[in-house]
Amino acid sequence: MSISISIGVSNIEDSFKAGHQASLTALQRLNKSPSLAIIFVSIHYDQDQIIKGITSVIDKNIIIGASSYAEISNLGVTYKSVVIFLCTMDNISLQWNHSGLNDIQDQIAHKLLAPMNLSSSNLDQYHSLGLLFRTAGEPVENELIQGIKNRFSSMMLFGGMGAGDYDSGIDNPNYWKSYMYINGTRTKGFDGQMEILPKGVDLPITIYDVKGISGKYHLCLPEKKETPMVALNALLQINYLIIKGKDATGEMQKGTIRRISKSKMDVQTAIKPEKFSNVKIHFLSQSEIKIPGELYGKVVDHTGNGFIVHFTSMPAEIDAFINGVLTASV
Repeated sequence: MSISISIGVSNIEDSFKAGHQASLTALQRLNKSPSLAIIFVSIHYDQDQIIKGITSVIDKNIIIGASSYAEISNLGVTYKSVVIFLCTMDNISLQWNHSGLNDIQDQIAHKLLAPMNLSSSNLDQYHSLGLLFRTAGEPVENELIQGIKNRFSSMMLFGGMGAGDYDSGIDNPNYWKSYMYINGTRTKGFDGQMEILPKGVDLPITIYDVKGISGKYHLCLPEKKETPMVALNALLQINYLIIKGKDATGEMQKGTIRRISKSKMDVQTAIKPEKFSNVKIHFLSQSEIKIPGELYGKVVDHTGNGFIVHFTSMPAEIDAFINGVLTASV
């Protein structure tokens, strides 16, 4: 197999011109039509304009990549720049796909791979490389990777996570932004902030998911080492109530548990409480009789068909019940 590679870098201030220059430099060094383009683009650029600059030189259908805090190339570490890697290979076949993050990671793996019409037998005949670029979010990358490996164990994986501008400070929206690039299309990534309207406040305020402070401090909160949720052999039924203020009264909603751990669970339901809502939960037996005890939790994320709830108060009888469920599902 014949392989040729080249790299182009630009830090021109104008976004379109930076994308154009980096692409043109890499293309001239390659001196042939590229088969694949991997790009890393500083969050400081106008993302739409830099993609237009890149695709003015390179076929958008071969592009994949992510936004970045800093860029790495043979020039070293650069900031506020764009780096493009081009390569050409004989007998290469490329297929791309994209998925959002709001779902079970194994289902995301299925969404990414199913439209590609791949098979393990075909991949075993060739050298296969999966380029995986994911936007920053809930730390469940290993579950996504395992979902891919379960389907195609021989596939090698390479990639990274898109990043925002850490030097801007957490009150700047660019601190939280990241982007994915596929087929020359920019897709907005994770946005770790939301607006809420607390009691006694007239206007909405923005809250942030803060994990550390950059700059001269370089302080980070300890990483939570939670046990991954276990897929249940038999789905559990629950009734839950969305708590409003201090009131835990109102109409119970029905839900189904697909995955659970000692600290959180994945609820499938038609009604999605707002993020950070508090909920009261009743587990039901197979005959839909209430299990003794009440579980309290906070909604920490949404999925395609429901939400993730983190436990905040658990009586001993519910703790014992969940232990039994986990033991039966291992």
